Amino acid sequence: MVGEKLMKLRRKSGMSQQDVANALSVSRQTISNWESGSSAPDIGKAIELAALYRISLDDLVDDEIDVTVAAGSKDDGGIDTHVLKSLEGSQCRIALTSGLLMASAGFDGVVRVLEADTDWVRVEYERPRKGRAVELVDMGSVAGFQIVAPPSAEEPQKQKGGAFDGCE
Repeated sequence: MVGEKLMKLRRKSGMSQQDVANALSVSRQTISNWESGSSAPDIGKAIELAALYRISLDDLVDDEIDVTVAAGSKDDGGIDTHVLKSLEGSQCRIALTSGLLMASAGFDGVVRVLEADTDWVRVEYERPRKGRAVELVDMGSVAGFQIVAPPSAEEPQKQKGGAFDGCE
């Protein structure tokens, strides 16, 4: 799973395998081997990779944490960090440029925002019959947030009717 995550992160950053290899002072084949899962980076290189992709080492190596990156996503430097930070602790639905995040049978799409910055939104949610999941979502793939319950709410509120219509 780390290999798939490395490939997603590299593509999100717009880097080639050679670009990453140059940044880490390894061969392009080494990057290819890491991404294919035939080998894994040592702890020192894993730390460098996490710094390069601006995520934590835990997020990089934890197989329970997935990464969502939409095809063709772009970083948006115009996002206000204060607004993103105010989402932390909120129960939300997140619309991606490619659809609603994690909307599937038996799941209402409501996630709790754990952390948010201009690069990533870390969310957690309960999967039907599978339990808790944590996911990193590329901010470049986010089209909008719908707050279902603010951070101060003790009980998540259910949204009444209506389709997702962007930020509220």
